[in-house]
Amino acid sequence: MRVFFVILIFYFFMTAAVFAFDILPQAENAIISPENVEVVYVDQYGFPGSADGHFYFPKDVCVSSFGNIETKLGEIFVADTGNNRIQRIDNNGLFVYQFGKFGSSAGEFNAPAGVVVDFNYYIYVSDNENNRIQKFDIKGNLVSSFGEYGKQSGDFIYPLGLALSKAGNLYVADSDNDRIQKFDNSGNFIEVIGGFGRGDGFLDSPSDVAVDQDESIYVLDAGNNRVQKIDQYGRPVFSFGSFGKENGKFNAPQGVFIDDNYVYVADTGNNRIQLFNKMGQFVLSYGRYGYKQGEFNGPAGITVSPQGEIYVADTNNQRIVKLKIISSDN
Repeated sequence: MRVFFVILIFYFFMTAAVFAFDILPQAENAIISPENVEVVYVDQYGFPGSADGHFYFPKDVCVSSFGNIETKLGEIFVADTGNNRIQRIDNNGLFVYQFGKFGSSAGEFNAPAGVVVDFNYYIYVSDNENNRIQKFDIKGNLVSSFGEYGKQSGDFIYPLGLALSKAGNLYVADSDNDRIQKFDNSGNFIEVIGGFGRGDGFLDSPSDVAVDQDESIYVLDAGNNRVQKIDQYGRPVFSFGSFGKENGKFNAPQGVFIDDNYVYVADTGNNRIQLFNKMGQFVLSYGRYGYKQGEFNGPAGITVSPQGEIYVADTNNQRIVKLKIISSDN
């Protein structure tokens, strides 16, 4: 298996001070962009450990975009990877519940690496080392599971990030198969996008995927240190990024999210997040290596609430960091 999975293994078993990739010099905590926006620190949740509300190498985070009797708008769901569970946290950072444990039986996990919640309050989890996707109701009860180890359509080799489209289709970053797979919300296979390579439309260890309103996707092509936009017909549109420490470049990025205005990237090896406009033009960078406010240690997952709150899975600092994007004219 390739180096990208080796990075994931190191996350679990190395200390927070050691990486499977080089730590490069970092940007300042906040860079104000020509678009006159900036990112500011709001809060952080969690401590190292296995108690409720504590984390062990959390790999991904998503936010509930809708509220009902079972969940409140803005609650977050964390793939607590090293603890082999999903934790639900309210928008004040308070623990609500958790489900899952280590294993390969139904409802159990082995390094859950991605989590997303749909409009009907079903939770999808990429169960990385079990090479499957598991679907749960909002209370954590297993609904269904699909996938197994392999290279055929519908099979996975170490799936990572997940995304849901407005139409309800599920996209999976099938990392070690160098592809994105698309399913309906019942787990029925629809199509494959990508395949190993360096050219347009080809992928190397994709770590995450985000879906726009028109069903075009932004793929975090981690092995190629770039983001690729691919239209709803599977055709490459453009890409941006390359390896490096400068603004707009990446080092083993692992998380991507889009909203109406921006593309958000967890630039893991550079210990920062970067924002781009929807055409891939650099907007700003936030963060540097460390454990204090405004610092990260291998941030892997990123999501944004409807209220514009940015949540980052600060993986090796064992916490979730809450940020806010604001106008710098204020």
